[in-house]
Amino acid sequence: MFVPQHCRHCREAFPEGAGGYRSRVWRHQVVELLPLAVRVTDYQMDVRRCARCGTRTRAALPQGVPRRPFGPRLVAVLALLTGRYRLSRREVRQVLQDLWGVRLSLGAVTAQERAQSAALAPVVAEVRTAVQQADVVNVDETGWRQERQRAWLWTAVTAELTVF
Repeated sequence: MFVPQHCRHCREAFPEGAGGYRSRVWRHQVVELLPLAVRVTDYQMDVRRCARCGTRTRAALPQGVPRRPFGPRLVAVLALLTGRYRLSRREVRQVLQDLWGVRLSLGAVTAQERAQSAALAPVVAEVRTAVQQADVVNVDETGWRQERQRAWLWTAVTAELTVF
């Protein structure tokens, strides 16, 4: 906390430790982002050749090490950028490179989207069933042209759920 030492008008010194008449605290906050960081963990698995049969055997990853190349936070950011913010795959690649220095191929972004869709499939099926069984459902459609063909987006909405 910062305390003024003297009156800004007449320059009279304030007594030490006294709050004075109508003392109150003013706040000034500065918000700053912390440095963004990436941690790459390199797991090295030795490969040995059997002296008897010649078969090569690679050591297994320890228990708990993700089998996919992306950790849960990177997966969440990819889902947020492509799903919620609707960035293109190229834009997602650029954001990851600009903010974290992470370089991904377009194929890696697409593969991750597929993995996320597969992981969410049971939830989507549950939501569709709930919407179908709801007492009140509002339905809407939006049409547009894509590559000279007509495309449609149907939306089913209840008080709690939305299905596209």
